[in-house]
Amino acid sequence: MWVKGSGGDLGTLQRSGLAALYVDRLRALKNIYSGMEMEDEMVALFDHCIYDLKSKAPSIDTPLHGFLPFAHIDHLHPDAAIAIAAAKDGEKITKELFGGKIGWVPGNARASISACN
Repeated sequence: MWVKGSGGDLGTLQRSGLAALYVDRLRALKNIYSGMEMEDEMVALFDHCIYDLKSKAPSIDTPLHGFLPFAHIDHLHPDAAIAIAAAKDGEKITKELFGGKIGWVPGNARASISACN
């Protein structure tokens, strides 16, 4: 699986800006995930999933790409989506606007709206 490396810029992204991971190793991390309070500690485990040693560090959002059951995930941060995600009724607004074509991923300090195929 290829994901944008942590801190990378999509506008200038090249292969060297990607993290290359073994999907089976990444998905195996689900077996040791103990909740949102441990997410920062999980990030260090992503390094054990890298198969291209020239890879950048995987993004903190790597599980979003590896754990969801879709062949492709577009995870972007457009201003309009951030406004919806930050709204008091963001989940409700997302459902009303997109009718299930856009998913809502809840979180403690943040939420994410992702289009999945």
